[in-house]
Amino acid sequence: MITYRVFIRTWVLLFLLISGLNAGSVSAQNTLAVTIPESRFYPAMHGYSSIPADSSVVVHSFETTPFITLGEYKEFMKSVSGNAELTDSLMPDTNICNPTKYKKYLSGKKYEKSPALGISWKNAIEYCIWRTKKENPDSGIVFIYRLPYKTEWIQIAQYADTALKNFEINRHYAEWIMASFDESATVFTANLSWVYPFEYLYFAKKSDPQVLKRMCIYGKSFISDDIYKMYGYSNQGYRDVGFRMVKEYVNVPGHKPSPVLLNDKLMQLYGVKH
Repeated sequence: MITYRVFIRTWVLLFLLISGLNAGSVSAQNTLAVTIPESRFYPAMHGYSSIPADSSVVVHSFETTPFITLGEYKEFMKSVSGNAELTDSLMPDTNICNPTKYKKYLSGKKYEKSPALGISWKNAIEYCIWRTKKENPDSGIVFIYRLPYKTEWIQIAQYADTALKNFEINRHYAEWIMASFDESATVFTANLSWVYPFEYLYFAKKSDPQVLKRMCIYGKSFISDDIYKMYGYSNQGYRDVGFRMVKEYVNVPGHKPSPVLLNDKLMQLYGVKH
């Protein structure tokens, strides 16, 4: 006989799966960045079986934001368009819900404090670039905003479990990662960089085949209980995937540049010249 508690839990799960965006009623936290302390990353614990179990890499302390809210993302779209209208190319993916709910999602204020869902990887990067240019001084780029690396996301999740109980991560939504997806990544990415190993990023061209547009997604969501959701396509948005930013300073004495800063094509979008 099904207990009352089991019945309620089953009903809630079905409701979330059917309505999709109703899971967005979980409010994102404030937009102030938090500092994640320096820690060690052990690759063998995260799928890199060819690396000795006791091998590790230092993940330096870094700043990260909570999920970017829909209200923040709408401000970005309006700013880019130059008026109160939203820019079509930056809109959340229309496939995240039915047309009636989609219209309410964007036009009302009900979801504005909730994570922005349905945003493609490409448009999440565009948001990061916009915030970078908006918050840096006129004298030049001091720092950039970007998506978290895989190693950083793991440290955020672990730190949130112990010190940031109300920091929404790995609970209701998955999120975009600053890394391309490749089935062989656990084999070859360990040799890419001694500073930020295990990070493989390919900035796909519009004309590239869809397989080259696969970007990593991490985190459990109301749809999937798998911490590693594998991937999504950079030009598509998903109803259970949001994004947060990491603040990375461009010139840090004693630190080698990250792989992202060495990606000339991407850095040109930020206005950083090598």
